[in-house]
Amino acid sequence: MTDYRKRAIWRSAVRPAVFARDGYRCQYWVANLGRKCGRYAGDVGHRVALVNGGEPYQLANLEAQCVAHNRADGARLARNRSCHVRQSRRW
Repeated sequence: MTDYRKRAIWRSAVRPAVFARDGYRCQYWVANLGRKCGRYAGDVGHRVALVNGGEPYQLANLEAQCVAHNRADGARLARNRSCHVRQSRRW
């Protein structure tokens, strides 16, 4: 399947289904509050990241997220990946 076709399926079917299920509310768990965020969700994020073996189009692996939590989740993942990447030494 081409990238264009995958994007079309994401935009027309998967993304709206996630928003409808979650009621356009952020499902990101905020530990210090002990509850979900609940703000307006403008993005869809993966519960298990794709690089960690998460399924890209499984509704069970997707959740509506506000923009701030989607960015924070991506930044956290990038930090974790950069810690595990072997750095080459140049002498």
